[in-house]
Amino acid sequence: MARYYFNIRHGNDLFEDDHGSEHVTQHDAWSEAVRACGEMLRDLNGKLQVGQEWRLEVTKEKHEIVFVLRALAEKGPGFVSQH
Repeated sequence: MARYYFNIRHGNDLFEDDHGSEHVTQHDAWSEAVRACGEMLRDLNGKLQVGQEWRLEVTKEKHEIVFVLRALAEKGPGFVSQH
């Protein structure tokens, strides 16, 4: 089993997973990352601002990045300023 770490980058902040979790395969780690990503994005509760990026970086023991899941908030062509 390999240990994977699920680190979060939100704007300029980095939240490192100090404990990690063990998974039999990379596919198992991917499944956990997708599930966790959905839960964490829900828990942001509107705190992701336009122009910000939110990332879940899954790494192995030696900080080697295995997966990255990203959410990027961008203005679309129909955006109208509320000022």
